[in-house]
Amino acid sequence: MGMGHLYRIQKLVNKISTVIGAETTLLTQRYTDAESIYMSIGVDHLYQMPAGITEEDEIKFVEKNLKNRYSLFINDQLQSSKKIASCFVNKAEKSLAIDDTGLGASLYDLLIN
Repeated sequence: MGMGHLYRIQKLVNKISTVIGAETTLLTQRYTDAESIYMSIGVDHLYQMPAGITEEDEIKFVEKNLKNRYSLFINDQLQSSKKIASCFVNKAEKSLAIDDTGLGASLYDLLIN
């Protein structure tokens, strides 16, 4: 994970928090030290998906951990299927995906690549 990626997310989160006033919820793959980095950016809620899990286990993870409806949900994972993306989109008022080129990318309100 490069620093450009983090700076881009930081700018988005700061703008969303200050201008729009929405709490931000971020789902990302589990990276070394990612939690401290993302929380320092100002993300309100952070969920880290275990790396290399099956689609079925990913859906179970979402159902188990994401129990609320979120103001803004940011998906920072690659290659979301339509099934997975619909799980995320249904949990949020607004949804945004970063660098997602999967079949589910079209379901998000905003896609940034």
